[in-house]
Amino acid sequence: MAATAGLLVDHKTNETVLVVVGGRGVRLDSIEVLRFQQPEPTWILISNLPFPIMSHSMVEFGNDLIVIGGYGRFEDDGQDGTSPYILRLFCIDGRCEWETLEQRLKFPRFDAIALKTPHDFFAVSK
Repeated sequence: MAATAGLLVDHKTNETVLVVVGGRGVRLDSIEVLRFQQPEPTWILISNLPFPIMSHSMVEFGNDLIVIGGYGRFEDDGQDGTSPYILRLFCIDGRCEWETLEQRLKFPRFDAIALKTPHDFFAVSK
């Protein structure tokens, strides 16, 4: 798994778009958005990732997308490695931005599977 894809909802316009994040090759830091609800759907290249990444996981969380881990090159040391970072992509009025969350993976990983589970999935009966 090199790139990931997910649905994101704009916080202001409520438009749902398909987002493709990362990948292999030259454009590891790219993000493409398909505005499929428009009369003539088009792919748009938008705000790049904070660093090039591939083999990451991604989940939809509320209206946003959360990117977890992966393998990439990081600005702090310029070296390739496994990512401990958790990133949030959100859009407001057609403008999308990345936020690096304070939380980090204790054990950085790539090629992992991540999925959102309902809160009551972990309910403990008394």
